[in-house]
Amino acid sequence: MCHALFGNRSRGVARAVLLGAITAIILTNADHWVLMIVIITFMGVDHPPIRNESQPLGKIRTVLGLGSLAIPIITFMPEPLMLPGLIFVR
Repeated sequence: MCHALFGNRSRGVARAVLLGAITAIILTNADHWVLMIVIITFMGVDHPPIRNESQPLGKIRTVLGLGSLAIPIITFMPEPLMLPGLIFVR
């Protein structure tokens, strides 16, 4: 979705988000996110080439795309959900 909305600028956006996540892990000592960052780093943040990159998104698809990018930002939980009675090994 990020690549469709921002085109080649999505590389910078993805790298900034990855750097922000690494910074947040270091500052908050949130070690439960380290595995996710390692996986994302090995997979890479660059988007593979697409067939028709010159065709822009329409207005409706742009609004839907921005909305879909806003949902994880709005609903993000820095600490995992803890349910009483369940044992988590750290």
